[in-house]
Amino acid sequence: MQNAEVYIRHSSVSGRVRLKVKALYRSDVLRIRIENTLKSNEYVTDFSINILTGSVLVFHNHGSTYATIVMLLEQIVAEYLQTQTDAATIKPSKKNTKSKSNTAAKIKNREISKVEHKQIESDTLWHTVDVEKALTTLNSSLTAGLTSEEALKRYALYGPNELKPSKPRSKLSMLIEQFNSLPVYLL
Repeated sequence: MQNAEVYIRHSSVSGRVRLKVKALYRSDVLRIRIENTLKSNEYVTDFSINILTGSVLVFHNHGSTYATIVMLLEQIVAEYLQTQTDAATIKPSKKNTKSKSNTAAKIKNREISKVEHKQIESDTLWHTVDVEKALTTLNSSLTAGLTSEEALKRYALYGPNELKPSKPRSKLSMLIEQFNSLPVYLL
């Protein structure tokens, strides 16, 4: 089974735990699974799920520990990732369908895996290239975009189109930065 990647973000307040679930980012399917499981759990009193940040805030009664909540979420995420892996191994059909929404839904619901992003080495100045030449180079179409097969191939090769999370700065460095400006020097 794959690593579920559930991290504890904050657990110092009794009866409350904030978790980071990597696979939850923009995954409505996983959000619904987590909601259904937490609703039926006797230890959970309330919860909040945010798919844009991939965070889950769980309020639990004092009869349980946050470790039980973490284990429960790890189990849900691991099952979800396993079903996504099983679905991804099925070969796409040879039909040439033009259903963009179907392809987008497949890509959106896939688990965002840890793919080493390969840098595209190119000396091409894309802003100077003719539109038709750029589309030909990228194997795309102005009206239909990428084919389903090409989109899935690029997703597997380059990974999801996302930014790396920024590293948090210390409070001291933020305070020092406040004093590094011209108006402060003039005071």
